[in-house]
Parts: sequence; C-alpha cells; structure tokens
Amino acid sequence: MSVEVLTRVKGHYQNLRIIDWRAYVAMVLFGYLLAGGLGIFYHQTTLYLMITTSCYLAFAFSVNNCFDLKEDIKSGKTNNPIAGGLISFKEALMISMGTAILGGVLSYIWFGGVPSLLFMLLLLLAFAYSVPPLRFKSRPPFDTLSHGLFFGALLFLFGFAVISEPSPTILLIALSIFVYSITIELKNHIKDYYSDLSAGTITTACWIGIDKTRKLFRVLVYLHFFILVALLYTFSRPILLIILLIMLLILIISPKIDERIPSTDVASLFAYLSLLPLYIF
Repeated sequence: MSVEVLTRVKGHYQNLRIIDWRAYVAMVLFGYLLAGGLGIFYHQTTLYLMITTSCYLAFAFSVNNCFDLKEDIKSGKTNNPIAGGLISFKEALMISMGTAILGGVLSYIWFGGVPSLLFMLLLLLAFAYSVPPLRFKSRPPFDTLSHGLFFGALLFLFGFAVISEPSPTILLIALSIFVYSITIELKNHIKDYYSDLSAGTITTACWIGIDKTRKLFRVLVYLHFFILVALLYTFSRPILLIILLIMLLILIISPKIDERIPSTDVASLFAYLSLLPLYIF
C-alpha cells in the first residue's frame, strides 16, 4: 500500500473523529439499557444498534468537518484533515452522505416505526446544523437547541425506542440530557470564543457576549441538576440523601484533585448511573 493511500486512509479515519464518539454512544446505550435491562446486551439488536449509531456519528462528525472548512483554515485548527489537505472535500462529503444513507436504510430494515423516525430526525438535524443554507451552527440560538437534540436527547430516545415506547418519566430523563447537551455546547463556545470571533463564526456566545454566555451556562447547569434531583427523588427516594451527598463531594473534591476534571460532568454521570439499577435489575 502506497504512502499516499495510507495518508488518505488516515485522513478519513481522523475525519470520522471516532475518539469523540464516546459520550454520544453512552447516551444511546443508556436509553437502551433503561429499556431492556442488562440481558439485552446479549441480543442481536445490540449489534444493530451499534452499527446504526456508528453510521450516524460518522455522518454527523464528517459532514461538520466538511462545512467547517473555511472557518478551520482561518482559525488555524489542525484537527480537520480536509483543511489540512489529507483528503479532499468531495471524498469526505461522499463518505458522509454514504454513511447517512446506509444508516437510514439499516434503521428502517432492522427497527422501523418510531426508532427509524427518530434516526431520520437525527440525520436531518445533524445535516441542518452543519450544511448551508440552514447551517444552524451559525444561527443562534438554533446552534445550541439543535445540539441539545441531535447530540443529546434524541440519541437517548433512539436507544430507548429500539426496545420500548418512551414513557413520561423517560421523556423527563431526555429533557435533562437535552439541557446537559446544551451546557456542553456552551462550554465549547466559551472555550472557542475568541477564535470564533476572529474567524467570523457566529455562535450563541458571539451573539450574546462571553459574560452573558457564562451566566447562561451557570443557569442551565443549575436547571440540569434540578431536573436530576427531581428524577432521583421520584425513583431513588430512600437513598436520595446519600446520592446527593456523593454528588456534592464530587463537585467539591474533583477540582482540588485536578482542575481539569469536569466536576459537573462527573456528578451528572454518577446521578444517571444511580438510576440504572432501578431499571436493569
């Protein structure tokens, strides 16, 4: 295999950004586990779910790189292999659309009904987020709202709907994930604020200003934890105090261990995991 071919293969691998899939795969599996319990992991449906989820994430990340090309070149970002010249825009776009079509067809064949509709909605929102003329990514507040759906609540609901119809309680969990996903996007906006400004990218942070964005981030974090506490009160009332104390310790101790530890993320993860035993056993 020639060096050129190896370089292009490496470029396409980088363009799919597989290493960044972890949190989003976890959202799908969280819904899947809540619906089917631990035993569902040994079912063939798990393989189908992972294949379709991989197709979706490959599409979402790849198509985003395709249409972030100008901004990434201006800002000097090095994690976009198209901007770096490793692969062409046309190649990357063809693979993006191919994974979207494959995922859509497979979700219809394997799941049908509500899961297939949710999958199509995920594809449409990811497409609208990145691709002109809609490009929600540059249209505040649709950038954060759409991110909360296609990289948050809908992933969770897709995983759940593959096994069962979502109940009002499950929709409340989806709401908390929706808010949480928005906080993740706002955190990225705050981190990239000055590079986005210099590149001319209009995000929610650039739209309302960095100070208001930080305030909004804090409000949404509080809202997210309020919803989580309501969920824990409903399902884990006997051990609610213990869970809340552990969450509080995580929020206090994590930054002292290492400031880079996202304490709110760790506390949220612990809260979600504490819901699992009620469903999977």
